[in-house]
Amino acid sequence: MKAGIATKWSDRISVLGFSIGILFYQVSPPWTEQNLAGESGASPREAKECSQNSRTKMTLQSSCDGVFIFCFSVYNCHVWFWMPNLAPPYMLTDRRTLHAVEEAVAPFYVGIDVGGTSVKIGLVDDFGNPIDTGEVDEEGMHRSVVVIKTEPRPHIAVELMAEAVSTLLRRLKIDKNLCGGIGLGLPCTMDRSTRKLRRPPNLPTWADFLICDELTKAIDLPVLFCNDANAAAYGEYWIGSASGQSSLALLTLGTGIGTGIIIEGKSVDGAIGFGGECGHIIIDSAENALLCGCGHRGHLEAYCSATGVARRTISMTMRRESSIRPKITPETRLADIPKIVYFEAEAGDELALEIIFETAKYLAIGIVSLLHTIDAACVLLGGAMTFGGKNSPLGQRFLNQITQEVKYRTFPAISDSVLIDFAALGADAGYIGAAGLAREHVKETRIQ
Repeated sequence: MKAGIATKWSDRISVLGFSIGILFYQVSPPWTEQNLAGESGASPREAKECSQNSRTKMTLQSSCDGVFIFCFSVYNCHVWFWMPNLAPPYMLTDRRTLHAVEEAVAPFYVGIDVGGTSVKIGLVDDFGNPIDTGEVDEEGMHRSVVVIKTEPRPHIAVELMAEAVSTLLRRLKIDKNLCGGIGLGLPCTMDRSTRKLRRPPNLPTWADFLICDELTKAIDLPVLFCNDANAAAYGEYWIGSASGQSSLALLTLGTGIGTGIIIEGKSVDGAIGFGGECGHIIIDSAENALLCGCGHRGHLEAYCSATGVARRTISMTMRRESSIRPKITPETRLADIPKIVYFEAEAGDELALEIIFETAKYLAIGIVSLLHTIDAACVLLGGAMTFGGKNSPLGQRFLNQITQEVKYRTFPAISDSVLIDFAALGADAGYIGAAGLAREHVKETRIQ
């Protein structure tokens, strides 16, 4: 089974560069008095003088070879960073590289990621390269997105989004004719026959609103609706950790568990838009199974979301001694408890480690059901609750535990081929994926 971070092109080329450098170094023969005398028939005195000269040359040659090895390896490892136009897109996003419009390849696509409290609007080119918005944050870093407040009144929300998109295109001096379309990611589903939104949980006033039609009128660009989880999954599939894979399932671990599925470039939406609701896979059929936020028992989300982990932690600390217990007070929010578990596990608390590894087991059970259903080439974990993620030893242990549990519970052919890894795009996945799905839709429409 392929677990952990996938090998990138630059890593392979860097290893190749280092190997070539070593080869050049090895072909330089270590001349000595003995072999000089033996090879040329020179006298010992002549051989000694020649040997001294050869040592000087050897030192110079070795130094040059060493410099060659170093420079060649570093060059290959970082060439994509210094020449971003030549870089594979997934590498750019790992580095959060932003492109100036002058470097980008038209047409451009707008991605809109609507959340309960804020809306993120970003722009990508035809290769998925994120475009610098021209704004900077408090730390002076260039922004990949424009952020506006989510407006509960849908008509006003459309006006604000249209104004933000128009302002962004004007600032970057991009003619609207060079913009292929807009992808609109929302945390809900849409009735495809009526094109009305179905009861957005965080935006109830948007229910039954024809948001795509209204936004198309306001901005005069085609607008494609997509579920936010599927949008994030497409972002990872297009230029993230799953770039180059044929299919993907992305599990976003947060307050709940959002899941997006991409197969051969197509988002799995289902008959009425509820495809990919894998946070509600049943992993425990017992009558007393944990209660999910949706009101049913035994769902993956009840055990492995941040809320589920928090509730399990409270229950376990009531029965067992742990350094976690005094850290949880009546004022502690449920969303903060997984962070406490992480820090205590880092400090070596046995119960905290048990909670994390038990979460890995429950996740693996859900992942196995996914693999047995869609045979995904890649399963990614994203969101805020990855226990440190790829940059943390504990996060890697968490990932390895999931990998081992999946291997134990599925067919060898599946476990040997599937890649299980952390997502790479973070909070940018939603808008990048929404823009990517809009691009895919425009291409399909042109073919038809």
